[in-house]
Amino acid sequence: MKNYLIESKDIYNNVYFSQQEINIEKLYDQLYGMIEPIDYINIKNQDIFLLQLQTIEYLNSMEKRKHNKALENLKILNTNSIENSDVLLLNNALEKQATCQYTDAHQKYRELLNNNPQNRLAFFALHIMEFNLGWQKSMLETSQIVVNSFKNTNHSFYGYSKGIESFSLIENGFFEEAKNAAEIALRINPKDVYSIHAMCHYFYETGKYQEGILWMEKMKQHWHCNKGMRIHVWWHLAVFHLFNLDFKEVKQIMTNEIMCKSVENGFEDLDITALLWRLHLLDKIDIIPYKSLNNWDDYLNNSHFIFNDLHALIAYMLKDEKEKIESLIQQVRERRYNTISYEQLNLLNGFYDFAKQNYSEASKKLFPLLNNTNFGGSNAQRDIIPFTLYFSLLKSNNLDEARKLLDTCRAFKHPCKLKEKLLSYLEGDDH
Repeated sequence: MKNYLIESKDIYNNVYFSQQEINIEKLYDQLYGMIEPIDYINIKNQDIFLLQLQTIEYLNSMEKRKHNKALENLKILNTNSIENSDVLLLNNALEKQATCQYTDAHQKYRELLNNNPQNRLAFFALHIMEFNLGWQKSMLETSQIVVNSFKNTNHSFYGYSKGIESFSLIENGFFEEAKNAAEIALRINPKDVYSIHAMCHYFYETGKYQEGILWMEKMKQHWHCNKGMRIHVWWHLAVFHLFNLDFKEVKQIMTNEIMCKSVENGFEDLDITALLWRLHLLDKIDIIPYKSLNNWDDYLNNSHFIFNDLHALIAYMLKDEKEKIESLIQQVRERRYNTISYEQLNLLNGFYDFAKQNYSEASKKLFPLLNNTNFGGSNAQRDIIPFTLYFSLLKSNNLDEARKLLDTCRAFKHPCKLKEKLLSYLEGDDH
């Protein structure tokens, strides 16, 4: 088999094995969203690097079908891989992740980074896994292992690493340090979508919503065609307009941008669902025209990850489909992989209580979850929880607690028109 392998090495002393000729730097630019996504075609059993790349993308999609494809790839890798310690250790990390042994997988990825902090494949895989699991402190530690290893800070990989560090800093509350890191990355590459994304979170967490709108419009040429992140960055822009109560602009972005899939029939409905729920709570949307919610119907047979579980549940709630809600919760409870924790089950049941208008029960379940990151995603995405909790408290006439939530919760800490609206409900304004 070795006679058929092409061995390549990058400038960071990482070795790659493949059966076909590959352009390593282009593949990483594709992986990082700098150019069009990787088109995995004609992959052979000995294309070890390509199989590892594809497996990482499959595992971190949070989708059951792609997870199953990752398992198929791992069988090929375990059969065809060579006696190279980095290749074997990465395969082992991928296998641990694929079997939901996340702590063990984390240890294996970290071992690869400790051996070579500029192992680009291990860094990408580990960062996305940490993000999906909500491991914020680990995410920051990982990014700084990589960033602090650089002597030459002109490299594009250094820029990418600073963008990841920026996002990790934001999630851990270091906002100005994060802004500085993102600006360094964007000086290296203005198209670095991970740094653009980090800046969106910076404006969100610092309450600079209007400044964020202006900055995103200025940078629009660098992100609006990015297939990997386009929809999510549009979501950030829509959320800024939501804070300004500019519902017309929110709906325009939803209709013309977020609902336009980057991949035909792609599973890209998290952001539209999250926005529709916020608008629904504010009584500012007619759900019927938004057919994207129907894309969650098949999820009943493919439940896989708590972050997606929640958004599927919300879609069924918006469509008032009680049977699907109960079926989903039952399937999640019985899942033998990615088994659900007590807090995660309370999250789903708290939202379901809200749908059943059991607002007091919803409040009791959701309140302890305010600072729990173990649902994956970012702080901004998880703010759907305190937003829902506020309306649970309001609708159960627990106005003192609702006011306290607005005064103390991170999600509501900045003055804006939306917060003024929420405060007005406590004074008896119609909702």
